Amino acid sequence: MQNKASDPNENFGVFLEKLRSGSPEAWRMLVMRFRKRLINWFLKKAAFYPSDALLSKKQFAEEVFEESLLKFYELFQTGQFDRYEDLEAMIVTVAGYKLKEGFARLKKERYIYSSGIPEQNFESTRQHFDAFHASDDRATEELIFVVKENIRKLDSDEQELLTRFYNGEELRDIALIQEISPEACRKRKQRALEKLKTFVLASLKTITWFLWPITIIITKT
Repeated sequence: MQNKASDPNENFGVFLEKLRSGSPEAWRMLVMRFRKRLINWFLKKAAFYPSDALLSKKQFAEEVFEESLLKFYELFQTGQFDRYEDLEAMIVTVAGYKLKEGFARLKKERYIYSSGIPEQNFESTRQHFDAFHASDDRATEELIFVVKENIRKLDSDEQELLTRFYNGEELRDIALIQEISPEACRKRKQRALEKLKTFVLASLKTITWFLWPITIIITKT
């Protein structure tokens, strides 16, 4: 049964006002709900995802989800919403477009890498792509710095756990190293991640940063 305290439908006006004011707790709840609804949908839509793609299917889904969130946040600023379902309707619409864009980009990237495009033309394309995403790269680098600074606030066991996990180690193996059960390891990981999110959010100036998947950033620290 839905907990009324965590149900944005119960008092949507208050929930919407919290979103408007940039409440991290409200945005965290919204992003979690969107993630639960969209990630598996993306993965199902990518059932025939090419095995030779540069990104794994999971990475592709995360990338599309991230782009959908950022576009949603942009549209949210001027949007009119009377109920929670209006928010979900918007993210689903945006996600549909972003998924199509993602598949189109994937097709183009596979063509570039597999075709006989002259090297100078490929280099020109690459430079244009790099320039287009330069601002995003700088923003990501800034967030990586903030995460690095705040991850040091975690206990040493928590730091080790997150680093190992996001470097690809299995929780059961990390549990053996830390001499705890796999279930305890899972709970410790979740607590550590929530603590890190709290630290990072407190260090950032705008709520937009919250929409960047912190789990992706951790892998780059």
